[in-house]
Amino acid sequence: MSKRGSLVPFLLLSIICLSNCSEQTFEVENIPDLQAGKQSPLYTTYAAARNRSNFALDEGYEFVFNKDESAPVFTSDTGGEIGFAFKKDGKLTYSVSDYQSQPVIRSSFADEVVFSFSPIEGVDVVSKFLVYSSTTAVLASTFTNTSDSVISFDYIPFIHANSRLFRMPIVENGRISFHHEEYPDTWTVGHQVPFVDSLQNLVMLSGKPEKAGFFTSLSGEASALPWIVFPAKKPVKEVNGRLFDPGGQRVMKSMPTVRLQAYLDNDTKTLLTESSPVLGSLQGTLNSDGYFRMELSQLPGFRNASSFTLTAVDEELGLLAQNVDSIPGAPLQFRRDLELRQITLPQAPPRFTVTMQAPRRAALSWGRPQDGGQ
Repeated sequence: MSKRGSLVPFLLLSIICLSNCSEQTFEVENIPDLQAGKQSPLYTTYAAARNRSNFALDEGYEFVFNKDESAPVFTSDTGGEIGFAFKKDGKLTYSVSDYQSQPVIRSSFADEVVFSFSPIEGVDVVSKFLVYSSTTAVLASTFTNTSDSVISFDYIPFIHANSRLFRMPIVENGRISFHHEEYPDTWTVGHQVPFVDSLQNLVMLSGKPEKAGFFTSLSGEASALPWIVFPAKKPVKEVNGRLFDPGGQRVMKSMPTVRLQAYLDNDTKTLLTESSPVLGSLQGTLNSDGYFRMELSQLPGFRNASSFTLTAVDEELGLLAQNVDSIPGAPLQFRRDLELRQITLPQAPPRFTVTMQAPRRAALSWGRPQDGGQ
């Protein structure tokens, strides 16, 4: 399951496929059938046609279907991920690795993709994803029963927050509405391009679902808290730079896959993390292009500190970068690039639980790791 925790609205639609359904054929306007699998060299990012898009608020989507541990998803940089799961006889089918046959792209254009797969035995699916405009995306699916008997299953489309949390969810008549923020980049702000940063969203099906709701995680993990924005405040002592991989290439990942920490004078009792505020900017601590920034003045004792430690960790690849340096006196912003190196990360403790005991107070408990670590 995905490890990115956030509010996840979902819709559940029960489907009954009658036996002997006619087999779907793929033939639209003499378009060749690509039959492109996860190893095919195909560009799978989709955005609305120019006449149906705008600049400041334009959501493009990457079709990610080559990760065995995840569902096929259409992911955007700040607008969330659109995906789906299936449930039959009490068994949830979420990961591509559990499919009877994995997704294959049949056709691909700048704003739409058609793909087919078989999530459960006896059911073939042909889906089309269309980015109609900068603010509207449509997922249409056709289900075909290839068996000799009736098949009943649940179809569960969902949208998953992958940047800032979805807020104020409302479930009404099988539809889900919610809010989220999308802040512009520094170029948009610097050129004074008008923008809207608080957006209202609507998720709905063509038919009324049996259930609709939302939850805060996919597999019990804690939600990733979004950073607080203080655009009117000026930086006091900001360290920034680029994050590079061992080959010298920029790390094109975002939180929480990459973790950031900063502390002063080797004192780890108080530290900044990737969720800490950034002063004078609408951006967070880490951009998707590998540029990071952290405001050291938020740490207690900053004015008397002589050194700082900056750490970055890529949890997926087991990479770490660390820089221990003195704090310069004059500039409000100074640069220190980081280059990740291969390390062996400690094994996560099993049975980790968080128990809320009172407002703003929680108890943590966990078991001993299998590798014998503390």
